[in-house]
Amino acid sequence: MNGLLRRSTETGEILEMIYLSDKNQLSQRNIKVVDISSNTFRAYCFTPSNQYKQLWMYKKAGPSRF
Repeated sequence: MNGLLRRSTETGEILEMIYLSDKNQLSQRNIKVVDISSNTFRAYCFTPSNQYKQLWMYKKAGPSRF
């Protein structure tokens, strides 16, 4: 995941992200990563529901076990 985020900051590539929200609902967003730290990353969100792009901060997910 870190490599994908890093590449997005270097190239400006738009990524599609699907995640579980705080309300336990799946959410899908198109994002452009602008900054990465050890636990979080900041990205512009280009979701159709947004009239304009917004800067959001996201937590990185740890490994999942199924």
